Amino acid sequence: MLAEPDSPIPLNEEATRPGTLSQLKRPKPRRSAGLSLMIAVLIVSLGTLLMVVFQPASPPPFINITLRIDDQESHLRTQARTVAELLRTYNVALEANDTITPGLLTLLEDGMVVEIRRARLVSLTVNGSTSLLRTSLENPAAILRSAGLTLNDADHILLDGEAAVLESLAEWPRAVSEIVVQRGIELTVVDDGQTQRIYTTAGTVGEALFQAGITVFLADTVTPEVTAPVEAGMQIVIERAQPITIQVDGITLETRTTTDSVSDALAEARIALNGEDYTLPAADQPITPAMTIRVIRVREELLSEILPIPFETHYQVDTSLPAGEQRLVQAGREGTMRRDYRVRYENQTEVSRTVEVEVIGQEAVDEVIVHHPIPTATPVSR
Repeated sequence: MLAEPDSPIPLNEEATRPGTLSQLKRPKPRRSAGLSLMIAVLIVSLGTLLMVVFQPASPPPFINITLRIDDQESHLRTQARTVAELLRTYNVALEANDTITPGLLTLLEDGMVVEIRRARLVSLTVNGSTSLLRTSLENPAAILRSAGLTLNDADHILLDGEAAVLESLAEWPRAVSEIVVQRGIELTVVDDGQTQRIYTTAGTVGEALFQAGITVFLADTVTPEVTAPVEAGMQIVIERAQPITIQVDGITLETRTTTDSVSDALAEARIALNGEDYTLPAADQPITPAMTIRVIRVREELLSEILPIPFETHYQVDTSLPAGEQRLVQAGREGTMRRDYRVRYENQTEVSRTVEVEVIGQEAVDEVIVHHPIPTATPVSR
């Protein structure tokens, strides 16, 4: 700020004349004493700043840090200022895809925990092609997402050899080391005139139909055959036969047939009738939709049993004995007889038993007793 002038500025004669423009005569400027003072203060301040800058810095204080690498912990006492300086001090190197918390530029504080999660090698196989991923992720859903792989419900998934469904990946309870994915392919199934599309990871036509919950019976015609390998875009045609139920040997078989008679349907199902076996309905009856055929297994066997023949007791009068006495003359003995039966079973249940023959093995011996009865008094008539 400039200083105030010492006296009024005088006007010259020309300036006092009427009609003329007055002009000011400027005095010579004089150096202010305040400016010198400001320069001196500036020089002193600059010298002080230079002394502070070039003065050697005092070392930082020691602090306690916990360094956790995966499941291992180290308790360190360090003068490092940042996370990066801490790692350099202890020769800890970070590999690709390792994660560290907090970041490398974070200033350390006493009691801080620095955690490093090392990346793992995870084997990922998709449709037989295997690649190795280096990742710190453990959850299979996160690993697949990081690999840019999107799955659908038709894909077959194995996690460390264990089958898994898509919905379970996000909540999988363990870290995985191997992921195998077989991608589902689209097939068209024409089932008795009805068309549907399915996705499958199966290797054959039969396995693909089973995965899709499509039941194929023995007599149905499948084109291509159920053993044919699956190919992308394949069309599978199923020609349905009539449904029948066969009950045989304690088993109920749900099947289908294109045959005309009961006997032909059994032959198609490789069920043989032996001996006196028969069916309900009879073997020559025509096939009707939803028919139930019962196979009756018949067998016969001969059974024998030994039966006793009871003896009889005979009383004989012997007056030579004292009256009222009796004596055993011949002891009785039971005889034996063998009886043979023919027993018929139908489906293991006995339905009849017929006597075939009876043979006496030993005749019975009758018991003989002699006695002298006591004479009864004859009443006297009056």
